[in-house]
Amino acid sequence: MKFLNLFFFLFGLLYAHNPKNDTLNWAFYTRAGAVNTKSNYGLASYLRLKRTTNYNFRDVRFYTNIFGSNQDIRLRHKSSKISFNLPWFYHFNTVAYQKNSLIDINLRYHYNQGFGYLLKRNNKNITIELGIAYDVSDYLENTLKTSYAKSALTYDQNFKKLKTKLEIEKFFQISDEIDSTNLSRYQLMFELNWNFYKRVSIISGIYQEVSTNNLYTKNNILISYLTLAFKSPLKWIL
Repeated sequence: MKFLNLFFFLFGLLYAHNPKNDTLNWAFYTRAGAVNTKSNYGLASYLRLKRTTNYNFRDVRFYTNIFGSNQDIRLRHKSSKISFNLPWFYHFNTVAYQKNSLIDINLRYHYNQGFGYLLKRNNKNITIELGIAYDVSDYLENTLKTSYAKSALTYDQNFKKLKTKLEIEKFFQISDEIDSTNLSRYQLMFELNWNFYKRVSIISGIYQEVSTNNLYTKNNILISYLTLAFKSPLKWIL
């Protein structure tokens, strides 16, 4: 693990570029609406702050799905750097916190990093990622880390007023099991975005986390949502 961390750091230094040549853009996104599972209804909200240049990407996302006494809350920060010499190749790292009482996650801390391949064709964007990851399943009560091999696929397609997004992430456990529990899992997300007026959209989607060893248990909750979304560019220079 330490060797790979050092490799990723040296890779970033090797493909560094001149930031004066970058075009800086900030954007803010927000959503609010309804969310439901098979037996729960609630409120959904989403905040996102994104900073991009020609070669760097950073964003922070905060999801909250409230079902009365149950909550699905996720906070995620992701950054990536495109290679100056290989513009379809990038290095990324992600830090996330999640609380989901629907599937008995009290507070999970998660980190992953690796490499990605970006393919842009007309109105399509495809990314493929490979990397390493680890998490602490009960962050406040436990210090034991579980390590994973991570793979991911993202597919975006834009139409005139419609956008679709598909994300599939797999975390395959490579460390020893704790209490004979395999924590390998998939995280699946699909969204349909209808931009009906300027920067205002209606976004519907589904999200599910599925454990590979209990594929169809009651704890694998499918979350669906319908939200009103707003996007605004920001004139920041930081």
